[in-house]
Amino acid sequence: MKAWILLGLILICEGPGLAAQAAAAPTTPATTTAPSPVAHAADPYTEKEFPSWVLQLRRAEIITVGAFPLAYLFAGLGFDFYYYASNGFPQENIPWPAGPGTSQWTTTSQPDLLQKKNVALVQISLCVSLAVAVADWFLGLNE
Repeated sequence: MKAWILLGLILICEGPGLAAQAAAAPTTPATTTAPSPVAHAADPYTEKEFPSWVLQLRRAEIITVGAFPLAYLFAGLGFDFYYYASNGFPQENIPWPAGPGTSQWTTTSQPDLLQKKNVALVQISLCVSLAVAVADWFLGLNE
Protein backbone atom coordinates (compact mmCIF):
# COMPACT_ATOMS: atom_id res chain seq x y z
CA MET A 1 0.00 0.00 0.00
CA LYS A 2 2.84 2.39 0.89
CA ALA A 3 4.48 1.73 -2.46
CA TRP A 4 1.29 2.69 -4.34
CA ILE A 5 0.99 5.91 -2.33
CA LEU A 6 4.61 6.76 -3.02
CA LEU A 7 4.18 6.03 -6.74
CA GLY A 8 1.06 8.20 -6.85
CA LEU A 9 2.86 11.10 -5.16
CA ILE A 10 5.74 10.82 -7.59
CA LEU A 11 3.40 10.86 -10.58
CA ILE A 12 1.44 13.82 -9.22
CA CYS A 13 4.60 15.80 -8.53
CA GLU A 14 6.35 14.89 -11.76
CA GLY A 15 3.34 15.26 -14.04
CA PRO A 16 3.53 19.05 -14.47
CA GLY A 17 7.28 18.85 -14.87
CA LEU A 18 7.01 16.30 -17.65
CA ALA A 19 4.33 18.32 -19.46
CA ALA A 20 6.54 21.41 -19.34
CA GLN A 21 9.17 19.63 -21.37
CA ALA A 22 7.43 20.25 -24.67
CA ALA A 23 9.39 20.57 -27.86
CA ALA A 24 11.03 23.92 -28.24
CA ALA A 25 9.70 26.31 -30.83
CA PRO A 26 11.71 26.33 -34.01
CA THR A 27 14.32 29.02 -34.04
CA THR A 28 15.08 31.32 -36.89
CA PRO A 29 18.23 30.55 -38.79
CA ALA A 30 21.23 32.39 -37.50
CA THR A 31 22.46 35.28 -39.52
CA THR A 32 25.90 34.99 -40.94
CA THR A 33 28.50 36.40 -38.65
CA ALA A 34 32.18 36.98 -39.03
CA PRO A 35 34.31 34.05 -38.04
CA SER A 36 35.56 34.27 -34.50
CA PRO A 37 39.19 35.24 -34.21
CA VAL A 38 41.60 32.46 -33.45
CA ALA A 39 43.14 32.74 -30.01
CA HIS A 40 46.89 33.13 -30.20
CA ALA A 41 49.35 32.24 -27.49
CA ALA A 42 50.78 35.20 -25.62
CA ASP A 43 54.27 36.27 -26.53
CA PRO A 44 56.88 35.55 -23.87
CA TYR A 45 58.36 38.46 -21.97
CA THR A 46 61.57 39.91 -23.27
CA GLU A 47 64.56 40.78 -21.13
CA LYS A 48 64.04 44.50 -21.69
CA GLU A 49 60.34 44.51 -20.78
CA PHE A 50 60.96 45.08 -17.07
CA PRO A 51 63.68 47.19 -15.44
CA SER A 52 66.34 45.21 -13.61
CA TRP A 53 65.45 46.71 -10.22
CA VAL A 54 61.89 45.35 -10.54
CA LEU A 55 63.25 41.86 -11.21
CA GLN A 56 65.61 42.13 -8.25
CA LEU A 57 62.78 43.34 -6.01
CA ARG A 58 60.60 40.42 -7.12
CA ARG A 59 63.43 37.97 -6.40
CA ALA A 60 63.90 39.52 -2.94
CA GLU A 61 60.18 39.19 -2.27
CA ILE A 62 60.16 35.53 -3.29
CA ILE A 63 63.21 34.76 -1.16
CA THR A 64 61.78 36.61 1.84
CA VAL A 65 58.44 34.83 1.67
CA GLY A 66 60.13 31.48 1.05
CA ALA A 67 62.60 31.85 3.92
CA PHE A 68 59.93 32.86 6.45
CA PRO A 69 58.64 29.35 7.33
CA LEU A 70 62.13 27.99 7.94
CA ALA A 71 63.10 31.09 9.88
CA TYR A 72 59.94 30.72 11.99
CA LEU A 73 60.74 27.07 12.72
CA PHE A 74 64.32 27.77 13.78
CA ALA A 75 63.30 30.90 15.72
CA GLY A 76 60.81 28.79 17.67
CA LEU A 77 63.42 26.17 18.46
CA GLY A 78 65.93 28.85 19.43
CA PHE A 79 63.36 30.58 21.63
CA ASP A 80 62.57 27.31 23.42
CA PHE A 81 66.24 26.55 24.07
CA TYR A 82 66.93 30.13 25.21
CA TYR A 83 63.93 30.14 27.56
CA TYR A 84 64.92 26.73 28.93
CA ALA A 85 68.53 27.78 29.62
CA SER A 86 67.73 31.27 30.95
CA ASN A 87 65.20 30.00 33.51
CA GLY A 88 67.44 27.44 35.16
CA PHE A 89 66.54 24.38 33.07
CA PRO A 90 63.03 23.68 34.43
CA GLN A 91 61.74 20.16 33.75
CA GLU A 92 58.33 21.36 32.48
CA ASN A 93 59.96 23.44 29.70
CA ILE A 94 62.34 20.95 28.13
CA PRO A 95 62.64 22.02 24.47
CA TRP A 96 60.85 20.32 21.62
CA PRO A 97 62.72 17.14 20.73
CA ALA A 98 62.59 15.92 24.33
CA GLY A 99 59.58 17.78 25.71
CA PRO A 100 56.82 20.29 25.02
CA GLY A 101 58.95 23.41 25.42
CA THR A 102 56.98 26.62 25.46
CA SER A 103 54.23 25.13 23.28
CA GLN A 104 52.42 24.22 26.49
CA TRP A 105 51.57 27.89 26.95
CA THR A 106 47.98 28.56 25.98
CA THR A 107 45.68 31.55 26.06
CA THR A 108 44.22 30.28 29.34
CA SER A 109 47.36 29.18 31.20
CA GLN A 110 49.89 31.92 30.39
CA PRO A 111 48.43 34.40 27.90
CA ASP A 112 50.98 37.17 28.48
CA LEU A 113 53.97 34.88 27.87
CA LEU A 114 52.28 33.35 24.81
CA GLN A 115 51.63 36.80 23.33
CA LYS A 116 55.22 37.91 23.90
CA LYS A 117 56.54 34.65 22.42
CA ASN A 118 54.39 34.92 19.28
CA VAL A 119 55.33 38.54 18.65
CA ALA A 120 59.01 37.77 19.18
CA LEU A 121 58.90 34.78 16.82
CA VAL A 122 57.27 36.75 14.03
CA GLN A 123 59.71 39.65 14.45
CA ILE A 124 62.75 37.37 14.49
CA SER A 125 61.47 35.41 11.50
CA LEU A 126 60.84 38.55 9.47
CA CYS A 127 64.28 39.92 10.27
CA VAL A 128 66.01 36.65 9.39
CA SER A 129 64.10 36.19 6.13
CA LEU A 130 64.81 39.81 5.12
CA ALA A 131 68.48 39.27 5.99
CA VAL A 132 68.55 36.21 3.72
CA ALA A 133 67.12 38.28 0.85
CA VAL A 134 69.60 41.11 1.46
CA ALA A 135 72.47 38.62 1.60
CA ASP A 136 71.31 37.16 -1.72
CA TRP A 137 71.31 40.65 -3.22
CA PHE A 138 74.76 41.52 -1.87
CA LEU A 139 76.25 38.25 -3.07
CA GLY A 140 74.79 38.84 -6.51
CA LEU A 141 73.27 35.39 -6.78
CA ASN A 142 70.42 36.67 -8.95
CA GLU A 143 72.49 36.92 -12.13
